[in-house]
Order: sequence, then C-alpha cells, then structure tokens
Amino acid sequence: MFHQLNVRFIIKFLGTMHMLESLFMLSAVAVSFWYNDSDLIPLAISCAIMFAAGLAMYITGRHADDYRSGRREGMISVTLTWILLSLFGMLPYLISGYIPNVTDAFFETISGFTTTGATILDDIERLPHGLLFWRSLTQWQGGIGMIVFTVALLPMFGGAASQLFDAETPGITHDRFRPRITQVAQRIFGLYVLITLAFLLLLWIGPMNLFDALNHALTTVATGGYSTKNNGLAYWHSAYTEYIVILGMFIGATNFTLLYFALRGHSQKLFHDHEFRWFCIVIATTTIVTTAWILLRHNETNPELAFRHALFHITALVSNTGLLTVNYSSWGSFFAVIALF
Repeated sequence: MFHQLNVRFIIKFLGTMHMLESLFMLSAVAVSFWYNDSDLIPLAISCAIMFAAGLAMYITGRHADDYRSGRREGMISVTLTWILLSLFGMLPYLISGYIPNVTDAFFETISGFTTTGATILDDIERLPHGLLFWRSLTQWQGGIGMIVFTVALLPMFGGAASQLFDAETPGITHDRFRPRITQVAQRIFGLYVLITLAFLLLLWIGPMNLFDALNHALTTVATGGYSTKNNGLAYWHSAYTEYIVILGMFIGATNFTLLYFALRGHSQKLFHDHEFRWFCIVIATTTIVTTAWILLRHNETNPELAFRHALFHITALVSNTGLLTVNYSSWGSFFAVIALF
C-alpha cells in the first residue's frame, strides 16, 4: 500500500539544495570579482535569488519527518532538484545578457548539469571569467551528482539519505560498501575532489594558465567537455595536455566506488569488474584500428600523432566527453561507423 507522499520533506530537501547551490554560484561571483568582469552584478543577483528561494522552501518544509520518506520521495526530490537548479542556474546568463534567450540559457545550463556537453554558444571566449567558471562548475557538479554532495555533507536527512543516494546514483556499486550511506557519499565525493585537484595541477604544469587549467579539470573529470576556448584543446597544440586529458576522461568514466577500492589496496575489485574490463578492451581495440586507418588511408606520416588523435577521440566518445582536438569527420565514414558502436 502506498504511503502518503511526504511533501514537506521534498520541499525541505529542495530548499537545502538551492541554498547549497547558491554557495557554488558564490564562488563564480568571487571569480568575477577577482577579474573585475562585467558579470559580477548579474552573478551576485542570481546568487541572492537562488539563496532566497532555497531559504523560503527550507522554512516551509523544516518540520518534515525525514524518516518517513521512501523511494518515491527520493525519486521526486532528485528529479525536481535538477529541473529547478537548471532554471535558477540559467539566471546569470539571462541577467547578464550574454544568453538573452530563455530557451538557450536553459539548454546551456541543463547541458552542464547533465554533463551532456552540447552548447548553443558560437563564441565561447566572449563570456567573462565568472560565467565561464559557472558553466564549468555546472558540469563538475553533474559529474558526481549534487545529491551525493548533499548526502555527504548533510547527514540531517537521516533515513532518507539512502533513498536519495540510490535515486541519484543508479550505476554506482553499493554492494559490500556499507558503513553508513553518508560515509559512502563522503568517500566518493572526497575522491572526486582529490582527482579534480590532481588534474588541475597536471594541466597547470602544461601550457594552460591557472584559470583554464581549473575549468578543464572540472569538465574533464566530470566527462562533460565544456571548454573555455572556441577551438577546445586544439587551442594549445600540446601533446602533453592531450595525454593528461585522455587520462582524466578515462578516470572520470570509471566507477568511482571501484577506484576507491583500488586506492585502498583492493585493485582486484577494479580489474575483475566486467564493465571496466570491457571499457578498456573497447578503447584499446578501437584505438588500434583507428590509428591504422589514419596512417593508411589519410596519409598521416607521424605514427604518434595518429595514435594520440585516435586515442583521444575514442576515449572522448566512449566516456561521452565532448572535447575535441581535430575535426574527426574528415576521417571518413569508417570512423563514423566505429563511433556509433
């Protein structure tokens, strides 16, 4: 028998999410302030609106019984969270005027939160630093899931934490990883942050400045693909940067629970996982075939360049990351067929 829907819990959760999200947007405000950009006021106004809306929702549902929440509340909360965060998240684009159309602004925002990587922008470099950072930050949050972040930092949701976590992470392995669900979320989120920081440093060592390295670390680990440049990674013409991003896409597409176990000395869990093994096999075999195709049919005389381009775009496709270094449509229908599989 269905229990009565715990509406107050859903409203309380949505309020909490919006207040937390306003803190993320506040970091974009700080970036804009640092660079003295024109998007400072629009970002600050958007941040204030989001926080006020979140506070109003939280106050409305503050007396909710968190332990009377089940799978329905979890699914509804997660679904509404992403929809509403995308609606509020598009405000900086609209208020600043850089994306004046509501449909376009919503598309750009939800593409970020879902790590889809599609964009309506023709000239990305026209955006000021604060908006570029906010754009990358939406992908980074989508990569791990804001709900995972919330469960990790706010154990106040008690018995509902498991339902929220399961609704947000249907593909994450929970078996034999059962302290409390809050601890699971904390470990996954902590690992996500550490990996992001590691790739920030690795990219910064190369030709990228700190701002570009930060943005690309956020979107690479999230397997989102947003860039700060119109030409993407091709802007830097750097083999080092491309190999680092390949590694980032590969790690970002791997089950983070398995990565956690591997770092704890249980690497057999990673290498015995069928999904991970097939992931590696597909990338390896299609990279070899594509490299041979580029060398034999497209008169490429540099084997390393052919291998790097093949490995980069195969990894980007398999991990669903939207980054590019070359226009691979010039490789012909053969690669298009490979890309479909």
